[in-house]
Amino acid sequence: MLMNTGFDAGGLKDFLNDGIPDRTLSIIIQYYALDTGRYCTEQAKDAYKEN
Repeated sequence: MLMNTGFDAGGLKDFLNDGIPDRTLSIIIQYYALDTGRYCTEQAKDAYKEN
C-alpha cells in the first residue's frame, strides 16, 4: 500500500533519524483501520477518526 502512494523503501533508514513522516503514518493508520479485514484494530480506527 505504501509503495502505491509513492513511498520509497530506501527511505526507511531516514525514519531512524528523522522519524516517520506524517503522511506515511497516516497511510499506515488508514491501512490498519480500514483495509486489513478482521485484523483492523480499534486503536487504528480511533486514530483514523481523529485525522
